[in-house]
Amino acid sequence: MKKKKFMLIVLLLILLVLLLFYNHIEFGKNDYSNSNYLFENYQRFNNTEITFKATIKDVYSANHTILATVLDYPHTVVTIKNVTIDHHFQKDDSIFVVGILKGEKTVFAEKILVRGPWDDSIIFISSIPAIPFVLYLFFRTWRFSSKTLTFERRRKDA
Repeated sequence: MKKKKFMLIVLLLILLVLLLFYNHIEFGKNDYSNSNYLFENYQRFNNTEITFKATIKDVYSANHTILATVLDYPHTVVTIKNVTIDHHFQKDDSIFVVGILKGEKTVFAEKILVRGPWDDSIIFISSIPAIPFVLYLFFRTWRFSSKTLTFERRRKDA
């Protein structure tokens, strides 16, 4: 029985190494670019739908334009044009833009989503009620030994 278990572990490790090797080879063949690559090669990606995160630098509501800094390094400044600029856009807002690339560093926005200051915090706060449940599940099968200062598995007949 131990020999079968050992062979299974060896086969799984070999499979894991082969998958890692395959991933390493195939990753180099694909072009996983950031949004600055799209702006630098705008001739190739002109009239293409792109998405990126940015921070608003200035809002020009008269000509429906937003000047924003892309969050990917090296922080490119782009012009975002929209049919209607809502008044809720402010300087230093963090936004997510879905739009069509039109020329050098110009995007016609289809959607502009403003990221609120509490968006990340809400995820962490909403997971707090799960902590007691996870602790209960952990301590149901494990106990802390003060002699060895380690966690030990509880005996089933205890």
